[in-house]
Amino acid sequence: MLRRTSEVDMRRLLRAALAAILAALLVVASGFAPASGWAAPKKNQRCPEVPGAPFDWSNVLDSDSDIFEFPAGATPRTFEYQDPAGWLSYESEPTLAQMRKIGTKHKKYDPSKVTDPTLAHEIRRKRMIARWYKYQAGNGTLTWEQWRDRYIRNQSNVHEGEAFENLVRDLLGLSGSTGWRSQARVPKSPVRRDWDFLILTVQCRLGLEVKAGASKIKKSQLDKDGSENEREKTLPESERVAKVQVVSERPTRAEAAAFKRAGVKVFVIQAEGVPVPPPTPGANPPAPAGQAAKPDPQPKDDGGGAEVMTAPGEAASDGGLVRALAGVPATKAEAEEDRKVSRELADDWADPEDMPDDTGGIDFSTLELRYIADPTAGDAGLKYSFSAEPTADGQLSWGGLAAAQQASDAFFVWMALRPEHFWVNLNPNEPDRIIEERLGATDAGRVLLEADLQMKKTVAKLIHPDATGGQRFWDSLRNTDDEQTCLSFRQWIVPDTATVHEHDGGLYIVDAPLIVKSETEYFDGGDAAEGAAAGCRPGDEATEKHNAEVFRSQILTKVQEAVNTAPEYAELRRVYLSRVAAEWYRQRSTNRNTAFADIVNSGDVSRWPSRTGWKPREVFDRYVKSYTDGEFDVTRETALGTVIETHTYIYGGVDFSQSPRSEVGAAAFGSRWGGLPSTVADSMAGTVEDDGRIWLGGASADRPTVPFKVTSVLTWAAGAVMALLVAALFVRSLWRQQRRRREWHAARR
Repeated sequence: MLRRTSEVDMRRLLRAALAAILAALLVVASGFAPASGWAAPKKNQRCPEVPGAPFDWSNVLDSDSDIFEFPAGATPRTFEYQDPAGWLSYESEPTLAQMRKIGTKHKKYDPSKVTDPTLAHEIRRKRMIARWYKYQAGNGTLTWEQWRDRYIRNQSNVHEGEAFENLVRDLLGLSGSTGWRSQARVPKSPVRRDWDFLILTVQCRLGLEVKAGASKIKKSQLDKDGSENEREKTLPESERVAKVQVVSERPTRAEAAAFKRAGVKVFVIQAEGVPVPPPTPGANPPAPAGQAAKPDPQPKDDGGGAEVMTAPGEAASDGGLVRALAGVPATKAEAEEDRKVSRELADDWADPEDMPDDTGGIDFSTLELRYIADPTAGDAGLKYSFSAEPTADGQLSWGGLAAAQQASDAFFVWMALRPEHFWVNLNPNEPDRIIEERLGATDAGRVLLEADLQMKKTVAKLIHPDATGGQRFWDSLRNTDDEQTCLSFRQWIVPDTATVHEHDGGLYIVDAPLIVKSETEYFDGGDAAEGAAAGCRPGDEATEKHNAEVFRSQILTKVQEAVNTAPEYAELRRVYLSRVAAEWYRQRSTNRNTAFADIVNSGDVSRWPSRTGWKPREVFDRYVKSYTDGEFDVTRETALGTVIETHTYIYGGVDFSQSPRSEVGAAAFGSRWGGLPSTVADSMAGTVEDDGRIWLGGASADRPTVPFKVTSVLTWAAGAVMALLVAALFVRSLWRQQRRRREWHAARR
């Protein structure tokens, strides 16, 4: 009986051990469960369907809505267009002898007058060189490559527009059999001039204008449309013609408002043009005499955007951001020259009056990383989306690649280094404790240190008696000595709690503010502060407490507002958004095999060196010079007419060692930011506007192959499984030994 009980117990023990092993394996495996798919896209605004036609255009005209959208397909919609100037992108800068031979009279080189493709290409080449020669004679500042790319874009826009027109006809079934006419003209009336339309239907007196790609609507054209629409309202209703603008990109909020003011309804058919160079003999463009033929066409240069959010040596990125960055000028001066060149080239357009307002559209100085995802299943290695503000009217767009690279580099730096190293310190008494050495070799470190110096300059500006509220600040202080000749504060920037929402393997960063903290602080003068802070002494405790509160309530709040909104702190906000995303990714990598797991906590930032070649000591020396030269000092006159000079000493730094987050629940997120998942999803293919900001997304082409990374959590889990497995084997061994003994004793009996 005892033997049978023992045998039963052993079997139960073995089953329990095996069950424990299976449970442990499930725990480990659950950390690698595939992420669920994207949220369903938001519903598209469309006109009611009628038999035989995609839309009832009469209902469109009667609707109170101003913008309609054709339903998007499962994949981004594209259309091909012939790009006869595409081969010109391979042209090297011509020599002076070549330019002199061709001359500057470009109009005599007209490719439209020949049919032979080889000859046409040669004429296009000579026309471009003639225009370049003329530009050079005018002391133009663009390089050959920059000018050439602008010239080619101007040539291509016309052909892209024509191809989009064909797509619109096919997609909407606009044919003669259904009452539509192409290139139609509405006859004059007592109040109407000739009114040309690309496509017109007489039945419901509706005209369509079609624009694609860079052929955006000019403000002057919209003003003209508005005047024409007002005159149209004076006609009998049966004679009026309504206008609908068909575009290939969603208009921004400002553009939509301009359309509304002009009384023009907008119909959006999202599509991207794909240039196709013309066929030439031998599949290569003809080579000038004495030169080798050009190679077969290669993908267009993305301008460096494909490297954003991609570790060096890994798969390239693609998406809305990469396409938006291509061709964006690097500097403001370059953007101004680029616009000048575009206007000079206007006569190469089919209709020079139709040249777009080349005013950019995206303020890249406000570009920030707002979404990051690392799927555990599928081909995408990393998904991301940035947001930026649109440019103000008349302002140019520039610096996009530098801003995107800065955010991307910071993301990887924050992942590679451990958080305890994320600090900078400007104190004249501590020249050897400015910044951690590895962080000091990166642009993320430069941004933090420059922001620290800028914060001190912001304080100096705010406390000046001539500044708004400056005199009130001084009148509110209590003297620290007989004449109030010294004030000393320590202030530093730290992260506030970021508002985020995690869903489907991704993180939406809704808000990520920064806090500026302050306290009074006095130091003995060191070498750097000799002759300056050495004589600065605090007042009594009550005085110091009062002055600190005055500084916090009247000055510090303004400093914090500047840090969170002012243009001079835009880089700091940008790298901090990357810090929030990187910390989430670091924590996610503790229990998942993420795409960049080998970078997390590696301590190696050599792949993201500073792109500016800065030196931390140079920033420190600028601070000390301002400090010792009295930049922060204030000279003022009291009510009694006494002139007092007050020395102000500001210490502190930036500390990003913490990255607190507050998760927004699904219900609250859906209520306030319900459209954001769809916006982010749409931004993967192109630029999208949402709530006054423009979103630009992308994804790496492949998921990088990385070794399975063992983290502290996985190490514990694996150890637990191994221990249980050993225990199970030990129990099984004992059970087998006891079974053999029983069988041996039974045999002897």
